Amino acid sequence: MLAHVIKQLEDTPHVAHLNRSGIYYNLLQCQAAHDPGLSPRLRELIQRSLKSHLALSALEAELAKSDRLFGALAGTTQAADVIRGGVKTNALPEHAEVIVNHRIDIHSSVGALKKRITAVVQPVASRLGLDLDAFGETVVSNAGQESAGQLKISDAFGTALEPAPITPMGDSGPFKLLSGTIIGVLGASNRTGYDKKTFIAPGMSTGNTGIS
Repeated sequence: MLAHVIKQLEDTPHVAHLNRSGIYYNLLQCQAAHDPGLSPRLRELIQRSLKSHLALSALEAELAKSDRLFGALAGTTQAADVIRGGVKTNALPEHAEVIVNHRIDIHSSVGALKKRITAVVQPVASRLGLDLDAFGETVVSNAGQESAGQLKISDAFGTALEPAPITPMGDSGPFKLLSGTIIGVLGASNRTGYDKKTFIAPGMSTGNTGIS
């Protein structure tokens, strides 16, 4: 039963999307403007995507094919990290559990993730005849007929974190101060072997972990 749940989660991955106000999208725009190694096709899509929704969708599809980090940079990730069940051989486990780690997209939330997990898992619980308790709320109940057991979804450690807030970018004062300082320090450095012409682009790791 637990294997069915895990397979359902793995077969229904989070879909990554670009957000024009997002950090990763701003990084792409900087690349399109200054990176000589960027392919003409990608550069064109990035530039056109500023005003065209069709180009934005095409850019998402292109990055999904060509950049293995796209899903992690532009969406929520999930990984079934820990699976436990059973205490001895020749005895079916009475209890089994999985801990699924998520790194939540900066444009999403813990609440949205909980809602999505519940929606993805609910059909499996119904098919297997399991009562489903999702984050303290009864979603599927087999009242009136024999239940095959209970599937309970909860925050594994009670430490789910909302995505970190986005710091100012672009023409904001803090970003200009930081980027100007970096450019000034590198320009005045006596180090050799690199181009002192520097462009500063925003970046952020979706390192918050939570939920299962």
